[in-house]
Amino acid sequence: MEEAIRAVEEKEGIRLTWNTLSNNKAETAKNIIPLVCLYKPMHGYNDNSLLQVGYSAIRCSKPECASVLCPYSSLDFGAKHWGCIFCGRMNMLPPHYRDITPENLPYELFGDSTTVFYKGNQTAGYKRTYWFVIDVCSFDEERHLLLKEGLLTALDGMNDDDHIGIIRYSANIEIISLENLDVRKVHVFPAVEYTTTILQKTFSNGSNGTSPLFKFTRRKGDCVEYIQQVFKNLQINTFPVPAVERPKRCTGSAIELASSIIQSTCSEGTGHMILFTQGPCTYGPGAISSLSLKQSLRTTGKDLTKLFSKESIYDSIANSMGSKGHVIDIIAAGIDDFGFAEMRSLIEKTSGVSVFARDFNPYIYKESIKRIFMKDDNNCAMRRVFDARTTTKVSKAYRIKNTIGHGFEHGIDKKQNYVWKQGTLFDRTTSALVFEQTEDAPAGSAVYIQICTRFIDSTGNAYERVTTLARSFGNSSNINQLALGFDQEAACVYKAKELSINADNGDGIDVIRQADRCLIRFMQRFCTFEKDSASSIRVPPTISFFPEFMFFLRRLPALHTDGLSLDEVAYQRAILMCEDSPSTMCIIRPSLVAFHYTGERSPVELDSRSLKPDVALLVDTFHDVVIWYGENIAAWIKAGIKENPEYWFFKDMLESLDKEAKEIVDKRLPVPKLTVCDQYSSQERILLCKVNPASSVANSASGEGQTIVTEDIDFERFYEYLIKLVVAS
Repeated sequence: MEEAIRAVEEKEGIRLTWNTLSNNKAETAKNIIPLVCLYKPMHGYNDNSLLQVGYSAIRCSKPECASVLCPYSSLDFGAKHWGCIFCGRMNMLPPHYRDITPENLPYELFGDSTTVFYKGNQTAGYKRTYWFVIDVCSFDEERHLLLKEGLLTALDGMNDDDHIGIIRYSANIEIISLENLDVRKVHVFPAVEYTTTILQKTFSNGSNGTSPLFKFTRRKGDCVEYIQQVFKNLQINTFPVPAVERPKRCTGSAIELASSIIQSTCSEGTGHMILFTQGPCTYGPGAISSLSLKQSLRTTGKDLTKLFSKESIYDSIANSMGSKGHVIDIIAAGIDDFGFAEMRSLIEKTSGVSVFARDFNPYIYKESIKRIFMKDDNNCAMRRVFDARTTTKVSKAYRIKNTIGHGFEHGIDKKQNYVWKQGTLFDRTTSALVFEQTEDAPAGSAVYIQICTRFIDSTGNAYERVTTLARSFGNSSNINQLALGFDQEAACVYKAKELSINADNGDGIDVIRQADRCLIRFMQRFCTFEKDSASSIRVPPTISFFPEFMFFLRRLPALHTDGLSLDEVAYQRAILMCEDSPSTMCIIRPSLVAFHYTGERSPVELDSRSLKPDVALLVDTFHDVVIWYGENIAAWIKAGIKENPEYWFFKDMLESLDKEAKEIVDKRLPVPKLTVCDQYSSQERILLCKVNPASSVANSASGEGQTIVTEDIDFERFYEYLIKLVVAS
């Protein structure tokens, strides 16, 4: 079953927590983990692993159904009809399908064509409008130069037909007019709240024609040299800043102004705001701190319920932009928090991307921007797509409850489809569709799920991805049959996303207790044991790794606030919400690969006993890629042994290790930080906080590997306590 689950994910980008469903509603509620579909709509699009057909999907003629013809649909070759799997209606096949036979079927009716990309027509008059919202209160001249390079990199990635608008801000907001390139004109606005109505009145010339706000944008191909000069000559904040104060930044007001213009001038799904910032908002609406450096950054302190409240100016902007399919990207660099915890909803509701370059790391900053606007293999359209609208239909006995991920929930439409809107999609963008059972069903009957995602690429071509899943109801009294279809990785990924949401409304201890209760009840449900006899427990093979996954999940930084800034916590939670299952598992339980000095390469346990002096380790934590040299390896490198031809195998090992690490860094967005460290150096803390502390001060155990100074218990003791609680009467 595990091989089949991975095969489906590799082919279609789909994972279900349960692949055999309980036919009894009451028994389903006892399963603890609900039916969840981890859906990755861009899987198979950019790499062309799934075929794209050049025609539209065939839909059911019943207006309130409109499901798509798929391999599970019944066919009457004589009468030229097909049967809908959801409503049962028999529909006429279109004229160009009249010649089909069992031996001559269209692609979407092949048995393995459960996911198909349908290519539609070019969207007439399609244009994207990008608004640069630029914080000019740079840290210093060096960081201001980094900002300019980032702006030019982003501009270079846009198409010539895209329209550009520019806002720069500090204590005031300035819109650079692109109406007449011969006359440089700047409109200055104070740091107050803005609406579309206010702006329309401000620039109205008395006519009832097009909006006067259109004059602020212009086609890139017509003014690219002018915009490049604007970016190159961008001046650092000219307002004097006292030594005991922070710069005046009206970030909230600038975002609201840009949002009002976008909603007034851009058709649905075509507006795009890119915020470049290097510090917190200190002035006007949305300010998170006072100007005085004597006061802490946030007036809310550590009160997370206030910090993550959904009543801020940023959340209202996110709702209005997200509901219309517009996008907000946040690109930040700094040495301190800039307010991402407060602005997080701007990313989550619009499905935008966030870049968080700590310590002004220039490679992460510029390379991340470059990958955001990366083109496809033909160098025509961007790899990211826009204005995605996902509809989900499920057959009787189930309904969709909610979705976890980046996007905006539109609820149920007239065709009884659940609608989920996302402003943009990347290759790994994933949504967790959560289902709940509404009634009992006969064992052996099928349940169908059809997910349709419509989107537009950056050149205006429309596509629709249609995925149809079929699973069967098992007998609820047969626990072993249900456990056989359990996907423990998908369940762990779902719990990580769910707990990150719950953590916004409470502290880390509450979330850890929720994870523990879930694991104990789940083990009691599916394991066989005798009361009060730990040695009698039998764990089904399909859930044998689930306790270990949950052990590492409990230690996830995103679920805690100690030792991390609030922006870092919010950033890690935002990443968890939208990543696919391999990336999320990489965050929860990173892979650890050992390179022996003789040239051997092998995966090893994420355990302190794997930290040996004669090996080099490569660990990928998603946010960091770490090359760790054992004590002996580090000494040999310093001695220059790799330059000796006699030890060519040692040099080859180091080169292959470095190559593999760079391959990971080169293909990921957001760009991870590459760290090279030696055993017992300060930077090895990135690795030590991830490994299972089998040899640690807390459990008074020592032996092979490295002893870690930590109060955390190791997995062996955790599992021992877990089993005692599971079998307790």
